[in-house]
Amino acid sequence: MNARILTQLKAGIGLLLLLFISEGVTGCALKDYTIPAVDSPWVNLGAVNSDVSDNYALYHYKLLQVAAAADPYAMILDINVLGDVNYYNRQALYRIYVTKYTGTQSRFDGLEIECTSGNPEAAIFYVYNNEVWVRSRYQWGSIQYKIIRNFAAKNPVPATVTRTLTVPTGFLASTQNYGLKCDFDNNVFIKLPYRNAAGNFLVDGNILTGKTSQANAAYKLDVNGDVRANKLVVNTSGADFVFDSAYRLRSLSEVKAFIRNNKHLPEIQSAAEMQAEGLDVGDSQTKLLQKIEELTMYLIELEERAATQQKRYEEKLTALHKQLKILQKAK
Repeated sequence: MNARILTQLKAGIGLLLLLFISEGVTGCALKDYTIPAVDSPWVNLGAVNSDVSDNYALYHYKLLQVAAAADPYAMILDINVLGDVNYYNRQALYRIYVTKYTGTQSRFDGLEIECTSGNPEAAIFYVYNNEVWVRSRYQWGSIQYKIIRNFAAKNPVPATVTRTLTVPTGFLASTQNYGLKCDFDNNVFIKLPYRNAAGNFLVDGNILTGKTSQANAAYKLDVNGDVRANKLVVNTSGADFVFDSAYRLRSLSEVKAFIRNNKHLPEIQSAAEMQAEGLDVGDSQTKLLQKIEELTMYLIELEERAATQQKRYEEKLTALHKQLKILQKAK
């Protein structure tokens, strides 16, 4: 293939690609999307608090707003909340992802807010179906935003800065610590894990290790594998109620009958139940302690009976000795 033919072939392919991009694919409307070559500069929203006339109250700023039902949104932006710099934990950088389909009527489709550095508790976000507001939780600073990428031709960031001292009402979700994933199509709002300024890792949902799904979502920690620790502390109520005077201690004959009919101790799970449902360590320890204390009560009762019988035996023996002495004197 000579150079001329190769040049013409490249030009033809380039023309086809240009037509494909400009016309778009049915249902996708690619022509509405663009990727800027460079990031936008930081834009200052304003101070985090008012002046002395309003007692230095904190401002609420509108970050995002749906302008029109036909607007498509696909944007990544960063929010810098700068609180009092005299304290290390009053600043944070947040990243927001926002999407909206062209056919959605006056609401977003998806939104995600997450702290990428600093203290996640430095600001509070208010999320509506068509707006997002932010407020610093600390005074003496400012708030800025930066559009990282705008993949759509439309921009959900309001052209005019809107701020108010009035606390927003009627919002669908808010967060002042957890990240937030919003599914407006299904009206679902999920809190995402975060690490606070003290280094603690906080999770609102369940933690799955070694697995991707749960048979029982009631378990906050679900591990498919062994767990090893130097120490395990389980909250429990204890079983001191056994020593209460109102507690009814089963007779040993009742316990014997129960074991004969059920093949396990009263209040204790059967082996089949343990195999099917697992074992609640805290509850099991309480019940085992209950059985130990019941055994102690049985032993105390048996000792008291034995002491009573011993006393009666000694009294009878003393009486017999006295009778024997009387008989011996009578001879």
